[in-house]
Amino acid sequence: MEAELIQQNCDCSASNFIQNNEAFLLTAIASVSAAFGLLLSTCIKSRCTEIKCCGLICIRNPLPAEAIEIETTTTTQNNP
Repeated sequence: MEAELIQQNCDCSASNFIQNNEAFLLTAIASVSAAFGLLLSTCIKSRCTEIKCCGLICIRNPLPAEAIEIETTTTTQNNP
C-alpha cells in the first residue's frame, strides 16, 4: 500500500527533472564545457609532442614558436 502511494506521488519523468533542476544542469554543463575548453587551450599552447590524459594518447607536431603569438614584456632599470 505504501509503495503505491510513493509511486503515485512521485513524478519522476525526465522532463519534470529537467524543469526542476534546470539552473543546476545549466551550471554543470557550462562548468564541464569551460574545463574542456581550458584543457584544449593548454594542449594547443603546449610544446609536448605526446599528450596522455584519461587513457587517451595524442601524438602531434606542435606549432613552431614563431607561429604562436607570445606577448613578452621587458623591464628596464633606470640607473641615475
